[in-house]
Amino acid sequence: MLTYCLVIFLGLGSAFYYVTLATVDILTEKIVVIEQEVVKKGIIYSDNTIKDVRKIFTRLYQPQIFDNNTSIVDYLNPVRHERIDKENKFAILTAFLQNACSTNSFITDIFIVDFHEKDIFFRTNIPGRGAHSGYNFFDLDFFGRDEINAEIDIIPTYVPDYMKVIGNNFPVISYSIYLFDKNFIRFDSPLGLAVINVRADFFKNAFVDSFEYKGNIFVIDNKGICLFDSENRQMPGEPFPFGKYAATNLNDLKTNDNHIINKQTSIETGFTIISILDRQVIVEETDAIRQSFITITTICILVSMLISVISATIFSRRIKSLVRNLRDIESGNLDTPISVKANDEFGYLEQSLKTMCLRLDEYIKTVYISELKTKTAELKALQAQINPHFLFNTLESIRITAELNKDTQVAKMIHILGNMLRWTIKASGVFVKLPEELSYTDSYLKLQKFRFADAFDFSIDISDDLKEFYVPKLILQPLVENAIQHGFKKKTENGIIKIEAHLHDNNLVLTVADNGIGMDENKVFDVVKSFDESIDEASINSIGLCNVHQRLSILFGSQYGLGINSKLKEGTTITLTIPQLAKEDMEQYVQSYYRR
Repeated sequence: MLTYCLVIFLGLGSAFYYVTLATVDILTEKIVVIEQEVVKKGIIYSDNTIKDVRKIFTRLYQPQIFDNNTSIVDYLNPVRHERIDKENKFAILTAFLQNACSTNSFITDIFIVDFHEKDIFFRTNIPGRGAHSGYNFFDLDFFGRDEINAEIDIIPTYVPDYMKVIGNNFPVISYSIYLFDKNFIRFDSPLGLAVINVRADFFKNAFVDSFEYKGNIFVIDNKGICLFDSENRQMPGEPFPFGKYAATNLNDLKTNDNHIINKQTSIETGFTIISILDRQVIVEETDAIRQSFITITTICILVSMLISVISATIFSRRIKSLVRNLRDIESGNLDTPISVKANDEFGYLEQSLKTMCLRLDEYIKTVYISELKTKTAELKALQAQINPHFLFNTLESIRITAELNKDTQVAKMIHILGNMLRWTIKASGVFVKLPEELSYTDSYLKLQKFRFADAFDFSIDISDDLKEFYVPKLILQPLVENAIQHGFKKKTENGIIKIEAHLHDNNLVLTVADNGIGMDENKVFDVVKSFDESIDEASINSIGLCNVHQRLSILFGSQYGLGINSKLKEGTTITLTIPQLAKEDMEQYVQSYYRR
């Protein structure tokens, strides 16, 4: 036991060690992926912002359809003043700026400086902000730009002193562009200046859904000035602290032993998005995972031990119960009550033992009853051997007496009846050859002709190639009897019964037709409906037909049986359909049908 415990503890210790190493690698890979996604989001957001700014600045040069195709820049051009309605200038420019603010939520302030008229047009998305009236906006060196051109310039984070603010004045990043005449050649005389301010912390909008990332995100410009710090530790507008991360400049800033670093620079803005994660975060998460793993493993071991003890106790009880049952059965008590307590391996053994006892008990009773029935059948068979001989001898004595008394008709009837009785007892089994069945039917018809004084005649038309086929025993006689009893009920002469046979679709088709009183459609429907009823429930007029149909359906399947075609006062034709088979094939067919 001590050895097993030692092996378990060594195994768990090794598992903890390798799980820890694997966890560190997995977390590091996951964090690298998350950092790449975070940086990518910052780049996309920065690029989309500059694209939106560029669209706004481009619209300044586009003709306004509602104002005689005059652009915003045209209102700043002194050369075009004579064609401009100066009264609408303020309304047109402020409406343009208001529209830009309303449709672009990232804008804090937007304003246009008119260098010629010394005017400033200002709109903001922040209540309580406005342009300071005493500020000199009209100096070309307003933002301290190195040169005057038509390119968008990005001014890094600063607190605008030209703003008149109610409350705190926060840092912004400015996008500015000088405005020129469309046909300008020189860049030294701009018409005005367009400026869009955004909050210095507007980059946080790019990372609102990056809640899984536990590192720090920075945005710096191409001069290394910090524009954004997700943890607000670095003051916007100050140089980025490369030395804190073992680097001297942006090119040296790479992943090291203490930090995982990812960075990417935007081609559109020149901004660099930097994500930095302290490796200590990974160590803390790994320790938490390891502690959880140890706790869960300990709980699982304790629960497993408890389950093992309980399971062992339950299985021991069930084994003892099974052994007691086996001893009872061994002593000959097959009625031992065996309860199946669960659907598992022991339950399977209990169920198998229970089933074995039931089948064994049933088998013993079956064999015992079968032996009794066999003895009884043998006794009855010995007794029955006497009866047919006695009946045949008696009929023969009556026939000879009738001949001696010159009553030849009675003698013939007795002779026919004796032959029918002899064939019925002689023909063993379920199937007989078609000629034998027809011979029996012929005898029955001859006997009935004596009875009804030749009120009908009959014909049997069977080709020689059908004489080797077998049919169920006694299936034609009930059909012929039905024709005589019901078809010729009101007919005393000229009755005709025709019996024919032919092959169709690998089936043997027998027909019994008469020219009797026939039936209407309702009567035919009632007779056919009675085929599916039990013999006890069938009409007295259709018991024979019902018997034949159900015998055929039981032997060959529901697709076989009887069909009736009848017209009132014209006669009835009954069609009997069975498979076209010899005796052995027919018996095999019936057996295979019942095995389905």
